[in-house]
Amino acid sequence: MPLRKFSTEDDGGSKASPLASSTPMQATTAALDDLLALLKDENPGHRHAASDQLAHLDDCIPLLARLLANLSHGSCREMVAITLMKARSDLVADLVVPLLRHDSAEIRGLAVEVLGHHAAFIAARAPQWLAGEDPLLKLQLLSVVQGHDSKGMVRSLAEALTTEADANVAAQLLDMILLGADADEEGERTRHAACKIVLRRFGDIPFLRFIATGGTAREARG
Repeated sequence: MPLRKFSTEDDGGSKASPLASSTPMQATTAALDDLLALLKDENPGHRHAASDQLAHLDDCIPLLARLLANLSHGSCREMVAITLMKARSDLVADLVVPLLRHDSAEIRGLAVEVLGHHAAFIAARAPQWLAGEDPLLKLQLLSVVQGHDSKGMVRSLAEALTTEADANVAAQLLDMILLGADADEEGERTRHAACKIVLRRFGDIPFLRFIATGGTAREARG
């Protein structure tokens, strides 16, 4: 089935492909239905062409997020996830983060993959979600932003460590600080302070004491 061209204006307006511009587009209902149907087309070229077009449509992001959560067709759900990975709307992170709590492990895994393509946005909001009370959600989001190179990210991790109550989250925070802080004097101070905080707050937990003691030892040798 060929892709239907859709209009960025009313029905009387001129036709234009969304791939011709990075500006968010709007699709007619019929054209959107066609594109969504093509996500499960037998032809891989049709599936990926439809995905490319949908990724430019900010107004269909909420629908795609709902489909990711509710579709039972595995390959179509994967195409929805790929489309959300390609999208550049901040809505993606806002709407996909709740899927990290989904009952289905497959959907949770797809949500992590999608969010990995929006790690910069997730990292920018680290102070908000690190202040939350759900340790599992924090661990999942920390896995999404792991390796994100940002002084602001390390600062957010260090601040969260001062109040974090969950030992597993604290361990992940410390590990990311030790790996992510810059190899300069400021970075050394950040790592040293983080280890001291963990030893003071979680020193009675063997695995955390081991990580923090190892970190301070590395700083002393450095």
